[in-house]
Amino acid sequence: MKKIFALLLACATLLLTVSCAKTAGDAPDGYKLASNDALCDYAFYVPEVWVTESNNSNYSIATLSGADKATLSVAKLENVYAENLDEYWKSCKDDYAFLSDFTVLSQGTNDKGEAVEWEKTTVGTGDRAKTGFRYVFTGKFGDTEYKYQQIFVVHGGAFSSALYCITYTAPAANYDMHLETVNAALAYFYFK
Repeated sequence: MKKIFALLLACATLLLTVSCAKTAGDAPDGYKLASNDALCDYAFYVPEVWVTESNNSNYSIATLSGADKATLSVAKLENVYAENLDEYWKSCKDDYAFLSDFTVLSQGTNDKGEAVEWEKTTVGTGDRAKTGFRYVFTGKFGDTEYKYQQIFVVHGGAFSSALYCITYTAPAANYDMHLETVNAALAYFYFK
């Protein structure tokens, strides 16, 4: 009788462990959590083969090394930037002065038919989806041309909102090769 009870207890424990393992914060198949769960107020997933680092702040980075080089990162910026995204983007462009041949790619046209540098985009899915703005630009660093995609998303309440910057960087020749993976990571991203 003790053996049967012990076996039933072991089965119940295993069943409880397996049922609790799949929570909303678990990584999708083939992906891993790249953000520090204790420090970040978002969940950021990348493919298991990417190298991840989340330091002691609300900043996370994942890299793919070798010939397929690419980087995907998430940074929480100061609250003041959440109030004026256009001003923040202007200051960003000044910061990119280290890139030669810096070019912002047009993302469409406005109501007046003028080229615009941004487009609305979504990170996350379902009730966790957030709308942000995407900027795509290129520039050379040394002899290598890079292509960048930055998505800015505001998150938080009326008095405590913050601006988050999600950046995808790759040599221009590799940029399209990783877009499907980056788009999947953006779909899995959510705020807690």
